[in-house]
Amino acid sequence: MPSLDPTTREYVMGLLENKVSERKTIDYKRDLPGGADQDKKEFLADVSSFANTEGGELIFGMTEASGVPTEIVGVAIGNPDAEKLHLQNLIRDGLQPRLPSPPEMECVATDDSKSVLVVRIPKSWRTPHRVSFGGHGHFYARHSNGKYQLDVGELRDAMVRGESVSERVRAFRAERVIAVKSGATPILVEDAPRQIVHLVPLSAFAASGAVDIPDAIRNIANNRLRLLQPLGRPTGWDHRVNLEGRVVFAATASAEANSRSYTQFYRNGIVEAVGTLPVPNASRETGDPYVNATDWIVELREFLIRSFALMQELGLSPPIFFFFSLIGIRGLSLAMDRYRLAVGDAFEPDDLVLSEQTVESYPVSADVLLSRVLKMIWNAVGLEECPLFDPLGNWLPQR
Repeated sequence: MPSLDPTTREYVMGLLENKVSERKTIDYKRDLPGGADQDKKEFLADVSSFANTEGGELIFGMTEASGVPTEIVGVAIGNPDAEKLHLQNLIRDGLQPRLPSPPEMECVATDDSKSVLVVRIPKSWRTPHRVSFGGHGHFYARHSNGKYQLDVGELRDAMVRGESVSERVRAFRAERVIAVKSGATPILVEDAPRQIVHLVPLSAFAASGAVDIPDAIRNIANNRLRLLQPLGRPTGWDHRVNLEGRVVFAATASAEANSRSYTQFYRNGIVEAVGTLPVPNASRETGDPYVNATDWIVELREFLIRSFALMQELGLSPPIFFFFSLIGIRGLSLAMDRYRLAVGDAFEPDDLVLSEQTVESYPVSADVLLSRVLKMIWNAVGLEECPLFDPLGNWLPQR
């Protein structure tokens, strides 16, 4: 759902002037939720119903008749930030499971020192959510006449739908890893140990894309090409449109030579990035092949920071699944740079296909996500932690 913008006041006035009636995605309320338990349950039921259906807006400070707005009466909010925090905390603690993305809230000043509070609840990918406050325990959804309580059959269907979308995301990733291993890629990559990044907005499977990815990427390439730099810091790269969307790839010296890396931007907002790992021929000390871990991770971190900034610019809303895979790594060791001995054991499996990390809101902490992934990789060679991050997932400046 798009962020609230500076035209919110005009938007609220337009609802009244154009007599935009209540519907599946809009509900008008005269007053803010009261302090009684029943008032809180009613508010949470509204939030639950939007999250479990298509998302939508609760608009406080407007009266209605038969669902049609009649007057902007406003609500008295002494401290808007405190009121927003109060409602956010109520939503966080009063629904199970918690919403993956918190609602956006905006206070719109009226002419009489009051405000209209707009609460935008995004459609959830973790449905169904129930009202847990005060032992209430019910699930809600919405239709054109407002919210209603889910019956057993509808509840079962909602649970299946939630699982189905997540399964489709994971199945896409699995299919693409197989495709990369078999060479079925938009750009042929060198036959060497490789890394694969998948950034998958849930909206790619739950709804149609909101932007024209090929044209959007072309416009960004014309203005801020650095954002599109593929993995591995190639000295030169190019891009072209293709059936799936637009692909950006590391340039090669020969038309026949395979590339070191590419990034495929799919039309539905998915990002697939493939690149070779920095693997010198052999360790000076042991003669065994190794990955220059510091160079690799610094470049990967930079790529993730750029990619999440680009996805936010393109309007690709969370939740976003971050998947990471290593292929062709059996027998490789990790060394922190080209001058130091390898650390831990050599990789035993040929491939590491790691479980997803979930981005639930912007801004994204690429460091926290990456530190979790690298911890699993370091565990795979018998080590506790990647030394490039502290235990909280903060990046440690490199000498």
